[in-house]
Amino acid sequence: MPLLQDTKKPMIKEFGGDRRYSEETVRQWAAAPQKAAGNIGLFMGKNRLAVVDIDADDPALLEWVLDELGQSPAIVRTRRGWHVYYRAQNLSGASLRPRHLIDIKAGPADYVLAPGSVREG
Repeated sequence: MPLLQDTKKPMIKEFGGDRRYSEETVRQWAAAPQKAAGNIGLFMGKNRLAVVDIDADDPALLEWVLDELGQSPAIVRTRRGWHVYYRAQNLSGASLRPRHLIDIKAGPADYVLAPGSVREG
């Protein structure tokens, strides 16, 4: 999903849900000058993904997640912590806040910034 530059906000209001877009449409969005510098969002549920979003620079918390959920095929460093990717199906998102700075992104409308995307602040 195309996102505005330096944000997690969708670039296209009607984007998302169960809509499907052609490869040509996506290429046109990416080629538009005002959109080329934007970020990319990855939908979780419809791609059979779940991301454990750790919003703390705490290696012990990362280790706890890996001990509880198992090793991950992909762990991405974020500006505040980590995204730990898992293959999942038929899950919904959840939050372990305020005790832990962890959100689980897994529902059909849940998304995370793709690796390489940049957000200010």
